[in-house]
Amino acid sequence: MQRPILVVMPGFTVPERFMIAYDGSDTAEKALDMVAGSPLLRGAECHVVMISNSSKAGPRNRLDAASEKLERQGFSVTRSLLEGEVIPTLHEYQITHRIGLMVMGAYGHSKIRQFLVGSNTTRMVSASRIPLLLLR
Repeated sequence: MQRPILVVMPGFTVPERFMIAYDGSDTAEKALDMVAGSPLLRGAECHVVMISNSSKAGPRNRLDAASEKLERQGFSVTRSLLEGEVIPTLHEYQITHRIGLMVMGAYGHSKIRQFLVGSNTTRMVSASRIPLLLLR
């Protein structure tokens, strides 16, 4: 997958707010850079959401750096560091905050790892009830 993919459901409308599912990976960084450098989502309410079950400062620092990158490009950002299982926690956040579009880096692991333990991207695509913008 070399180009962004927008996965939509019937009745698609332009989102008023979007979230970036951010995990600090290379693909998440590339997705963040693509959003920051594009006029596509400017003006929409932006949420950067990171799931971490660590009490260390590293995840918070990465989340802050990601949010600041978007803020420097003119986005108004709400940042959230949450604990829990990735898919259900992202879905709950999306519902609670009435998110209209989820942006995520796609397929950041090797083919062997995807085969053995699966992919959050694949699970998110099959479970999502809102449009997804997949960036690689």
